Amino acid sequence: MRVQHRFSFNVSNTTEDIIEFLNRHRIPYERAKSVPIIVFFAYEDMPVWPSLNALMQQHGNYSLVSPVYSEGELLEATWLRVRSGFRSQYPQPDDNFGYMHSTYDSTHFCKECGCGLIQRDHFRVRRTPAWGRRHFTSLHWVEDELFCTDAAASEVLRLNPKEVVVRPVLQHRTGEPLANINQLQVLHVNEPGWIIHREDFKEEIHCQTCRMTKHVLSGRTQLRFRADVFDQSYDMVRTTERFGVGWFCISLILVSQRMYRIIRSGSLDKDLVFEPIALY
Repeated sequence: MRVQHRFSFNVSNTTEDIIEFLNRHRIPYERAKSVPIIVFFAYEDMPVWPSLNALMQQHGNYSLVSPVYSEGELLEATWLRVRSGFRSQYPQPDDNFGYMHSTYDSTHFCKECGCGLIQRDHFRVRRTPAWGRRHFTSLHWVEDELFCTDAAASEVLRLNPKEVVVRPVLQHRTGEPLANINQLQVLHVNEPGWIIHREDFKEEIHCQTCRMTKHVLSGRTQLRFRADVFDQSYDMVRTTERFGVGWFCISLILVSQRMYRIIRSGSLDKDLVFEPIALY
């Protein structure tokens, strides 16, 4: 496992030293097309990491941290967390977060921590994503649902996964199903099984209103779960445990090694992020 940092910063006269550092050490970066922003990735095992990290902190730039695993580590895992690195569009209606009350039953929604929403209707968006070579996406504000192309939905259903439902996504204005976008809704929720270590999370949040506890993951460790909470007849499950900051209150989606191989063999994994789960 490597610890990856995603940095972004505004290009200006005061950030010329960062660009010079990246060029001098041949660290690749990308310039955004429409705004003066540069994005790059760095790893803690790079020889220049201490100097680079100090430089970025000097500029008040902090990173998004995530673990990166080798192909061997991924293939050895019985279960893996999956999430999409490609985000497209916002759930509708987006005025005043109206989708929370139309897509979800918000009876028990907690305005303090964001927990308590239960999906009751189809998601609505403005249009089908520009997929390119991608097959999976997530929506902004909705971190724990996967949306996919028709081809991906067909491949996933090859395993006939228990308690996984492919739901149409509706065009917000007309209410008609959109072409080539589906929600891959995972219904089965595991019993609590996360073996918590202090280095796994940056913050533990205890909501004083609804009494829910959620964690902000550090992104620096491999998550550990009890093996006995997994039923091997399932191929996609959710965690009982909740995570996120602010109004984000998400469960993790976990897939079996069988499902991981189906997705990889079908070349459906572009911009999907997999993280192996350690079982005890």
